[in-house]
Amino acid sequence: MHNRLNITESMPTTVTSFFGRPFKVIALHGFATSILGQIQDPEVLRIASRTSIGGIDQFSDSTDMLENSVMRNSVCGLYEEERIDSSNYV
Repeated sequence: MHNRLNITESMPTTVTSFFGRPFKVIALHGFATSILGQIQDPEVLRIASRTSIGGIDQFSDSTDMLENSVMRNSVCGLYEEERIDSSNYV
């Protein structure tokens, strides 16, 4: 699907095992960088230039946090432009 959208150069579609597990995936290395290279809007570029930490489910395995929006507010600082001392998030 990514290649059919033509938003970047053609990316690999060969599947491999996921770290020795019985799941087949395409190697995602380079997709994000290629997509970031296509961004032209200055505001989106400003946001994209920050360190990418992904979605909340990539660094938290808490079902409660994923399902309860009030709990998610406690990590909003991770997504804010101004960096807050990480010791505040214990």
